[in-house]
Amino acid sequence: MCAKTLWLCEGCVISWELVPSPRCGLQRERYDVMKVELRILLVEDVEDDALLVERALRKGGLSFASQRVATREDFLRDLTGFKPHLILSDFSLQGFDGAAALRLCRKLSPEVPFIFVSGVLGEENVVEMIKLGGTDVVLKHRLARLVPAVERALREAAERVELEKAQEALRRSEERFRALIENSSDAVVLTDSKGMLTYCTPSLVRLLGYTEEESLGRNAFEFVHAEDHALTKKTFAELLRSQGKVITIQTRVRHKDGSWRWVESVCMNLLDKPGVQAVVANFRDITERKEAEGEREKLIRELQSALAQVTTLSGLLPICAWCKKIRDDEGYWQDVEGYLRKHSHVDFSHGICPDCVAKYREEYTTGGRRRATGNNE
Repeated sequence: MCAKTLWLCEGCVISWELVPSPRCGLQRERYDVMKVELRILLVEDVEDDALLVERALRKGGLSFASQRVATREDFLRDLTGFKPHLILSDFSLQGFDGAAALRLCRKLSPEVPFIFVSGVLGEENVVEMIKLGGTDVVLKHRLARLVPAVERALREAAERVELEKAQEALRRSEERFRALIENSSDAVVLTDSKGMLTYCTPSLVRLLGYTEEESLGRNAFEFVHAEDHALTKKTFAELLRSQGKVITIQTRVRHKDGSWRWVESVCMNLLDKPGVQAVVANFRDITERKEAEGEREKLIRELQSALAQVTTLSGLLPICAWCKKIRDDEGYWQDVEGYLRKHSHVDFSHGICPDCVAKYREEYTTGGRRRATGNNE
C-alpha cells in the first residue's frame, strides 16, 4: 500500500493512498481531506442551494467551515479576509456572476481551486470557464460528483504548490551555482570523451583570455604545451577508464596573448552522470607559484654548487719538524702559506707575535753591539 500526503496552503492537509478494489482486486486511489478543516467560500444567491451543497460535502466526509456571498463586494472581502482553500460558485447570480468571480479569483488568489456548481451551464460556457482558469464544473442535480471533484481539485492545487516550491528552490539553487561559477577565480570546463570542449565558465576569459565562442568546439589538447602532451593524454586516458575518479595534474597551457601559463587541474570523469555526461576539469593559474618554485630551486642549486667548491682540511698533515714545510699529496714539500692557499680560500696578513718581537729585538740589539765593538777595535 502506497500513501502520500501533500500540504496545501494555510495548513490544510490532503492525503491519499492506493488500496485494493473489492470488486476487481486492482488498486485505486482513496483520498483523505479531513486532516484539517477546510475553508470553503460559496458564491451562491440561493440559500437552499447553498445548504444542499454543504450537505453533499458533509455526506462525503469533509469537515469544513464555509462562508456564503452573493455580491462582488462580499466576494472581495471574504477572498482576502476569509482566505478560502476552495471556491464553489454558481454560474448565474443576480447582479454578479461566476465568470466575474473567477476572473477576480485568478487575479487576486490564483492558487485557489475554483469549481462551478450550477443548475444549467451550456457546453460553450463550460469550455469558456475552463479556459478562464476554472478547475471543474459540477451540475446541481449531480452533486454526487461534488466530493470527488473537490478532492481532485485540492490535490491538484497541493501538487501545484509543491511544484512551485520545487521550481523556486531549483531557481535559487541555479542562481547560487551561477553566481559561484561566474565569480570564482577558478575556471571549469567540460569535455566529451574525445576532449572536445562542450562548456566553459566565464572565468576562463580572466585566466586564459578566451571567450566561450573562441573555446567551445575545440579540442582541449590544442591549448596544452607540446612538452606536456604525453602527460595530459595519459591522464585523460586514465580518467576515461575510471568513472568518478579524481586526478590532479599540472600542465602549461597557451594564453590568448601567446604566453604560457601553468595551471593546476582537478579532473573527474562524470560521463555516466545523466545531468553532466562530461569530463569535468576545475583549474586555476599557478604560474606565479611555479615561478617562485623555479627561483627557489635555482637558489638551492647555486648554494649546492658553492658548497661543492669549498675545500676543507682534515686528517693528518705530514709536516717537517725543522723547517715546518708540509708535504702535499704529490710528494712535494711546500711552505705552510702556499699549501693553505692551494687547499682553501684563505689568504694571509703578515705581522710579528709578541714572543718573536722580544726574541728578534734581543738578537738585533746584541748583534748591533757586536758589530759596533768590532768596528772600534
